[in-house]
Amino acid sequence: MESVKVLRNSFNLLKGRPEIFLPKIFENLVFSFIWLYLANILVNPLEATLLEVVSLAGVMLLMAPIHIWFFTSYILMVDLFDKDDFSMKKAFKQGLKKFPQTAATMVFSVVLAIVASLPGGLITFYGISIHESVVTLLGFEFHSWFFIILGYIWVGIAIFTVFILSYLAPASVITGKETFKENLKEGYKASNKLRRIISVLTIFTFGLLGLTMLLEGVLRGIGIFGYLFFRAIYAVVNVYVLIINPSLLITAKNMDDVGTVNG
Repeated sequence: MESVKVLRNSFNLLKGRPEIFLPKIFENLVFSFIWLYLANILVNPLEATLLEVVSLAGVMLLMAPIHIWFFTSYILMVDLFDKDDFSMKKAFKQGLKKFPQTAATMVFSVVLAIVASLPGGLITFYGISIHESVVTLLGFEFHSWFFIILGYIWVGIAIFTVFILSYLAPASVITGKETFKENLKEGYKASNKLRRIISVLTIFTFGLLGLTMLLEGVLRGIGIFGYLFFRAIYAVVNVYVLIINPSLLITAKNMDDVGTVNG
C-alpha cells in the first residue's frame, strides 16, 4: 500500500535527520512559556491590564505567520532531502521567500471551505430559527433538530472534502517550479487523483494527534514540567505529521502515473 510507503519514508527521514525535530520543539516550548505567563488573562480576563491584553493579542497575531513559516520550511526540508541537498538553514531561508505563496494557498482553501459549508450553515440556522417546530416538506414532517443535524453533517462533509482535495496544494505551490497558478492547479489535480490515499493518511493523522492529546491530561497532573514535556512530545508528533504531506507529493511525482497509486 502506498500510504504505508509514505508513512515509512517519512519515518526514515526523521530517523536519518533527527535534528529536524529541534526547531519545532523550540517553537512549541517558547510559545508554551509565553502562554503560561499570559494564562491569568484567560482565567480572569476582566482583571487583565492593558499591557497584558496587548501582549495576548500580539502573541496570537504572531503565532499564525510563524506557524505558516515553519510549515513552509518543513516541506522544503523534505524537498531538499529528496534532492540530496538537505539544509535546515536553507529551508528556513527559502521558507521566508515562499511565505506569501503558502499563505495565499491556505487562504484560498479556507475560502473554498467557507463557500462549500455555507449551505450547511444556512440549513442549521434555519433549524435553530424555527425552534422546536415541525415543518412539512413534500408530505413529510421534519422537526427542527433534523435541519440542525443535517446542517452540521453538510458542514463536516464540506470541510473534509475541501481538506482532501486541497491536501497537496501547499506542498505543490512551495516546491513547484512553475507559476503560482500552475503549481496550485497541479496540487489540486494531484490531490484529486490521490484522494483515496489522502483519506487514509488523514484518518491516520487525526488518530495519531488524538492519541497524543490523551497524554495531555495525564502529564498536566505533574504540573508545569508535565505540560512542557507534553508540548515537546506534541512537537515531535507534529513534525511527523508535517512531513507526510510533501512525502506523498514526492512519491506521486516519482511515479509515471499518479492514478495508479493505491491506498
